[in-house]
Amino acid sequence: MTDKTTILFLAANPVDTDPLRLNEELRDIKEALGQSTQRDCFNLQSEVALRIPDLRRAMLRHKDT
Repeated sequence: MTDKTTILFLAANPVDTDPLRLNEELRDIKEALGQSTQRDCFNLQSEVALRIPDLRRAMLRHKDT
């Protein structure tokens, strides 16, 4: 079994700011990983629309993935 490197994409779009295109950024990362010859070495996990209280829980949830 090969260990994979987990990439954790955590995103939030703060209130009263211009939109950040976070979904498009995540899609671009997924596409780039999918085209990579090393794609099987990575595990992409994402959490979007995070609030400050959600941050720690999200990191703990994905700690061993």
